Amino acid sequence: MLRKTLIDWLTVAAEAQRGETRVARRGDMARPVSAHRERTLDGAVIEQLVDEALTSGLLTAEGGISDEPLTGGNTAERVGVLSLRLPFVFKMDSNGAKLAAEGATIRAIRTDPNLPRAFREAWPIIFALRSEPPYAYLMEYFPRDAGWISLEDRLYPGPDGAAPDRLAVLRLMTRVLDLLFEGYRASVDRRSLPNVAMDYVDRISGRLAEAAKQDARFRPRPLRIGGRELAPWTDYLERLERRRDRILAVTPAFRTVVHGDPNPGNLLLRTDGGGAGKLIDPKEWGAGNYLFDIAKITHFLEGTGPIEKPASGKPPRPQLREEGRVGIVDYEIERPSWTDDAVAVCLEHVREFAEAQGDRAWRARYALAMASNLLGLPIGRLTHKKNPRPEAAFILYCEGLKRLAEACELVEA
Repeated sequence: MLRKTLIDWLTVAAEAQRGETRVARRGDMARPVSAHRERTLDGAVIEQLVDEALTSGLLTAEGGISDEPLTGGNTAERVGVLSLRLPFVFKMDSNGAKLAAEGATIRAIRTDPNLPRAFREAWPIIFALRSEPPYAYLMEYFPRDAGWISLEDRLYPGPDGAAPDRLAVLRLMTRVLDLLFEGYRASVDRRSLPNVAMDYVDRISGRLAEAAKQDARFRPRPLRIGGRELAPWTDYLERLERRRDRILAVTPAFRTVVHGDPNPGNLLLRTDGGGAGKLIDPKEWGAGNYLFDIAKITHFLEGTGPIEKPASGKPPRPQLREEGRVGIVDYEIERPSWTDDAVAVCLEHVREFAEAQGDRAWRARYALAMASNLLGLPIGRLTHKKNPRPEAAFILYCEGLKRLAEACELVEA
C-alpha cells in the first residue's frame, strides 16, 4: 500500500515537472520522445526509485500509532491507526547528468568512513539514485516545521522578522564553520591540486561574456564606483592570463572535500540548537579548494544577503551616468551592523586552517574567490524566468569588479 502510494505521488510529480525539466539546455539538442514512451519510462524509473528508497531507509520516518477503542460491542476490539511522515525530495531531469553526479557525491561523502561522523551526518541521505537518463534521485528532506531553518532566513528575516543580534550571529556562524572545517581538516589530499585558473579566472570570463550579451551595462568598460576608478573587466582578466605562473603560485598544495555552494540558504540549523546542522544542495565536485566554499558564505554576507534581503525591505537601486567613456556608478548597500564581525569569524577559521596546512597565499586566492563568486552571479539574475533581478545583478557585478581589481594586485604581488 505504501509502495503504491509513493509510486502514484511521484508519477503525478513527474508529470507536473516534465514541462520544466524537458526544456533544452543551452548547447543541447532536444530529443523528441513520444508521450506514451515517456510515460512508460517514467513509470519504470519511479518504481525503481521507490523500491530502492524503501530498501535503503525511507521508512525510517516520523510517525506513530494512535489507539482508538471501538464504540459498542466487545471492549477488546480496538483500532490502531498508523500515521507516517516521509519527508523527502524528488529530483528528476532527462538531460542533466550533473543531477546524478550531485546525488552520487552526496552519497559518497555521507558514507565515507574517513570523514568525521558529525560531518558525514550533516549530509542528506540519498534514498535512491538513477545514474542514466532520465536522471533522478530521492533525498532526505529537512522541513521547516520540524525546526530546520536556513542560515539565510535567520540572518536576513526581512522587514517582518526579528533581526538577530551580534552574539546570536556569531554563535550561528561558528556552528556552521566548525562543521565545515572539521570536514576540511580530515580530508586534506596532497596528491592532487585544485585548478584555480579554471575555477576562478575562466569562470569569471565565461559568466561575464554571457551577462554582457544580456545587458549593455556589463560590457567591458571603465567604471567609477563610489569614487574608485576601475578598468574594464577584460583588462584584469588579461593581466591574470599573462601571469598564469602567479596563479599557480597561489594555488594550494592540496585539495579537501568541498560543498561547492554553501551559501547561507544551503546551510540548515535546528531552532532548538540541537545537532551540528545540515548541508544541502551541493555541487557535484566533491573535492576542491576550501576557500571557494568560504567565499560562498562571505560574499553572501557582504553582498547578496543585504542587497536582495535588506532589513528595510527596500533593495538598493544603482544609479549609472555617463562621463565621457567612463560610467559613474553610485549605490548604497544596507548591511547589518554585525556583517564585519561575521566575516571576521570566517576569515579567522581560514587563517588557522591555512597556517596549519602551510597555505601562505590564501589572502590572494580569497580575493580571487570573492571575485569569481560575485561575478558569477549576474547572468543567473538577468536570465531568471520567474524572478529576474537586473538591478541586484548590476550591484553584485560592481562589487565583484572591485574584488577582481584587488585580486590582480595581490596575485601579481
